[in-house]
Amino acid sequence: MFATKRKSVVHGGGDILDWINWTDRAWKKLSDSTLDNSDIIKSFLCARIMSEGRPKSAAISIQWGDTAMLTDEERVVIFIGDREHRLSQVDLRIDEFSEDGPILFSVCADDITSSYQLVYDRDTNKSVVFRYEKLSDITVRIKFGAREAESLEDYARRDPFVVIYADGSRSYNQFIVDNPAAIGLFDTDRIIPIDWVADGVDIRVESQGPGQNPSSIQNRMVRYCRDDYEIVFDDDGSGEAGDLVCLRNDRPSNSIEILLVHCKFSLADSAGARVKDLYEVSGQAQKCIHWKHNGFTKLVTHMKSREEKWRVRGNSRFLKGDLAHLSVLKDVARKAKTRLEVWIVQPGVSKRAVTNSMRLLLGATDEYLSQTSNAHLKVFSSP
Repeated sequence: MFATKRKSVVHGGGDILDWINWTDRAWKKLSDSTLDNSDIIKSFLCARIMSEGRPKSAAISIQWGDTAMLTDEERVVIFIGDREHRLSQVDLRIDEFSEDGPILFSVCADDITSSYQLVYDRDTNKSVVFRYEKLSDITVRIKFGAREAESLEDYARRDPFVVIYADGSRSYNQFIVDNPAAIGLFDTDRIIPIDWVADGVDIRVESQGPGQNPSSIQNRMVRYCRDDYEIVFDDDGSGEAGDLVCLRNDRPSNSIEILLVHCKFSLADSAGARVKDLYEVSGQAQKCIHWKHNGFTKLVTHMKSREEKWRVRGNSRFLKGDLAHLSVLKDVARKAKTRLEVWIVQPGVSKRAVTNSMRLLLGATDEYLSQTSNAHLKVFSSP
């Protein structure tokens, strides 16, 4: 994602003929003497050292560094206070969508939360420096495999959290990645309105829970997409890939299609034009692309782990399909491409009242998903 010396992993599928065809196309591009080198790199996301401090834009999301993201999540243990959690059970959340000052965030599991801040200052040489500070009494430590656990502050200095901003830029510690593309306004014709009230949905209730609350936003989206997918999985909770994970084998295109649905409750009783309604859910949409980049096997492992923990309580996260069907899709994925679609669901937004600042945020999200993972974005709102 960044033009730095950070590790990356590429997963794909296909036979030898696919590889030969790909290398042939790549070589034709590399050996084309008519191409200007500046044209080749102009759309790269290049990191630079901060000169002015953090971007003057709302921080909308924060995610784990590469070491955590590329390690088997069952080998990453997060200690929040004296409680032990696997990475799949833990979330990083922005606590305040501020455009300046410290970046306030929390490390959350379903039953416990610890608050931190990322502060930017200048040293005696006027260079931008950073530090992580714990704001609550609860300490977070991180352990990888058999290694000793280390504090969140030490871990983050070594393996930086990535902060996503509303303007499409990203930062990791003292580095900033500007979005070089001219972000356009999201086309309002692409916003799909739903009459939530007529469907009996309370727009202030996000999650359906194990009881599958029919008046929840999440449950309404289950009904919306259920017939189109082979597997519909309730992944709601700390560490989620999405509120819903939906999968199908698209045989004509030889691809496994992944749909990640991100729902968010309205901040008010009626829909309106509040850009804050979109901050968190847009951030969730942007950071979920790693589920495609890290490979289908890692997503399957995540889903199996989450299902096992619900089964202990006599519940299942599978709303359609089961573990056996998931294993079938995993086998198919070894020789198939993966395609990603992402849905933002926010009934607190009125399509009729959408402002340019809201369209710009959605435009930045759409551009990022398209450029980094060739993912398609859909947005659902109120009329």
